[in-house]
Amino acid sequence: MAKSFYNLDDNIELNQNRHEQIIAEYDKVIAKISNIIIVYTAVSYFFVPIAQDIVDGKMHSQLFWVCLFLFSAIFLISFICTVIFLWPRDVDTLKPPSEYYTDIRNKIEPKYTSLKTGTDIAAVDIILKSAYNSELETAINDN
Repeated sequence: MAKSFYNLDDNIELNQNRHEQIIAEYDKVIAKISNIIIVYTAVSYFFVPIAQDIVDGKMHSQLFWVCLFLFSAIFLISFICTVIFLWPRDVDTLKPPSEYYTDIRNKIEPKYTSLKTGTDIAAVDIILKSAYNSELETAINDN
């Protein structure tokens, strides 16, 4: 059966599907962030004894300082990459479905309404579906 923006059940299903997509994407981001927190916790665990040895003056070896420099450089690069990963960026998102079955529909209906025949629901529905499909394609292609 074809979906219609005039059918309330289809609108509810559309909203539920969109909500599930948003929740799934949010869960993916949270999983990545928790993994990053675990890695940085493990790395910072080793910084305490290293800092204690430096403060106590126990380390005089050139190898220690070279390894500390490499470790610090790699850690800094990792930290910068993490900040870039977590930095918010513009992502194409879909308009809320309510815009289609209320706002956009109300703008299109007057063009397809006559006194004799009333509103051409089929034509309006095709235009709404085309607009929605176009937005879906744009979001998929850009992301």
